[in-house]
Amino acid sequence: MAGVDLSVHLIEYAHVSLGRTRQALSWLHEVRIPGPSTHVSRTMSDQARAQLDRTVRAERAERLIRAGTTGALAPSPAPVRLGITVLEARNYQSLRELCARLADEAGVRYTGRAGVTQGTAMALWWLGKTGLDSIRSEDTAEHAVAVLDSIDRVAREASGASDIVREHLDTPCPACQRRGLYADRTSTQRREWYVICETSTVIDGVVHRCRCTGLGCPCLRGYRQEHGRHVWTVSEWGGTLGALAALSDQPEPAAA
Repeated sequence: MAGVDLSVHLIEYAHVSLGRTRQALSWLHEVRIPGPSTHVSRTMSDQARAQLDRTVRAERAERLIRAGTTGALAPSPAPVRLGITVLEARNYQSLRELCARLADEAGVRYTGRAGVTQGTAMALWWLGKTGLDSIRSEDTAEHAVAVLDSIDRVAREASGASDIVREHLDTPCPACQRRGLYADRTSTQRREWYVICETSTVIDGVVHRCRCTGLGCPCLRGYRQEHGRHVWTVSEWGGTLGALAALSDQPEPAAA
C-alpha cells in the first residue's frame, strides 16, 4: 500500500498479530495437555481454563460413548490429542520458516531451538524481540501478518477457545457505527493490545462482517487494506477511537 509508514503502522499490526498468535497457541497447548502452563503457555484466566477443560472432557466423553464405555469420567487428564500435536508441529514449521525469512532479509541467521515446544517458544520470542522490528519491506511485513493470522485463526478454531478473554466496549465502531468492539489487553506487551470489531449481519442467509474498504474507509486506521478485519492498535486508540484513550493509560499486566 502506497504511503504506508512501516515503522509506525504495519509493524504495529504485525505485533498485534503476534500477540494474538501467542495467545491462541497457549490455548491450543492447554487443550492438548491439560494442566499447568509450559514454555508456550501463558497464564490463563479461570474462565478460559474452565472452558478449555469442558472442551477436553466433552471430547473424552464422546470417545467413550463411541467405544461403548459407560460410567463416570475420572478426574484424570485426558490423553494427548494427536490431531492437536500434528497441528502444533505445522504451526512450529510455519513460524520457523517465517523467522528464517526475516533473518535472511536482515542479513543474520536464525537458529532457533530443537523440538516443537521449545522451538515455538523461541520463535515467538525472537519475532517479538527482533524479527518483526527488522522488517523493511512492505511485502515481507504483509507476509508476516498473513502467516501469523493464519496460525492464529486455525489455533483458535482447533482449541474452541476463540476470544473468551476479551472485553466488550460500549463504543460504536467508526466504520459500521454498531457496538461490536472488543478490546484485548491481556498481553504483557502493550504494543500487542488491540481493539477489534466483531459486528456481523445476516442478509438473505449470507453473513456480512465489518470489513475494511481500503483507503476511503471510515475506520481511519493507519494501515487500511481492502477486505481486512477492522483491528486498531493501541497507538490508535486516542485518535481514531478517542473514546478509548483511557484504556491505553492502564498498566500492563504482570508477566507470568
